[in-house]
Amino acid sequence: MKDLVIGGAAVAVAVVWWLVVRSKASGGSAAGFTLPAEAVVTAQPLLTNEESSFYNRLRIAIQDRYLILAHVPLRVFVSVDVSGKNRSRILKQLVLTRVDFALVHPGSRHVEHVVLLDGEPPNTAQHDRHHVVESLMAAAGIKVTKARSTRSYTIPELLDLLGLSDEEPAS
Repeated sequence: MKDLVIGGAAVAVAVVWWLVVRSKASGGSAAGFTLPAEAVVTAQPLLTNEESSFYNRLRIAIQDRYLILAHVPLRVFVSVDVSGKNRSRILKQLVLTRVDFALVHPGSRHVEHVVLLDGEPPNTAQHDRHHVVESLMAAAGIKVTKARSTRSYTIPELLDLLGLSDEEPAS
């Protein structure tokens, strides 16, 4: 019996040692992160010219009604509780899919409205992304507006498009 306990303890120590060595070798911690010498890192603009132009007009149109966030992944503001085989598929969509602009109510801090930009010409990937967003937003009760990225909207046109032309700014 004594030999069995000693053997089990030796196996346990060996397994723990192997796991520690393996985790250090794989570089699993952020503290151990190093950028390879051959890597080239460059800054890039967050928004395209069209997105930036739309954002500036949108900011003027909504004034203090909402906070505007750009390129927000769905997982940041939508939670889906699902089990079974659909769980991983849906969670993957939450991680990989983003909205172009999220309008956040400054008091509740909830996204109340999302804006999707249609590029020219529309493509299959954009159509699929829009379908995922529209489905999830409908389930969450969040309004969705599609706008053309190549069009230059006036402020009244943007307010009409968003359904905000008759509303007062949030306080």
